[in-house]
Amino acid sequence: AAHSFLKDSRLIDLQHTEIANPSRATVVESWLAPIDLQIGSKLITKGSWIVTTHIPDDLIWKDVKEGRYNGYSIRGLGKRKML
Repeated sequence: AAHSFLKDSRLIDLQHTEIANPSRATVVESWLAPIDLQIGSKLITKGSWIVTTHIPDDLIWKDVKEGRYNGYSIRGLGKRKML
């Protein structure tokens, strides 16, 4: 999912109501945690998908700081493979 998102989309969805123009919010970093680690007060477990977003839009950033936006949700479908 992480690789497909970067390859095919990189669009930020605001509460499933609007796709933000990349000039308002854009993914600038994406990685999978190689080990369990601590970021601030959060325990991030190995394999978690970490995404950093640059948000130059003052209205979106205000909503982030006020807690209206506090996570990511990607639209997508998965394919399950039997191993």
